[in-house]
Amino acid sequence: MFLLFGAPVAQATCTSGEEEDVYTTTCTPFLVPNSPSPFSGIPGNPDMPAVDLPGGGGAIPCTGHNAGECIGLAEEDEAEGPQPIPRSTISASP
Repeated sequence: MFLLFGAPVAQATCTSGEEEDVYTTTCTPFLVPNSPSPFSGIPGNPDMPAVDLPGGGGAIPCTGHNAGECIGLAEEDEAEGPQPIPRSTISASP
């Protein structure tokens, strides 16, 4: 009968907002820094994530049954970018 003991592994002490990577035992951030969430809360239940409709007009709650729609709307809203400012001039001569 053989007993094998592994060498002790150093545990990383992570700061707030980080967690230990199970493969590398280094601390990694939970989320990308300075990245706003595309999801918001709804007035009746702020704990339920929701996606704002493109162009305004309310929010669609993400209940789990419509996860594909919520992800698609979140990506579409981010892809819109800044609103274009049309530049046109009209002139006439007699």
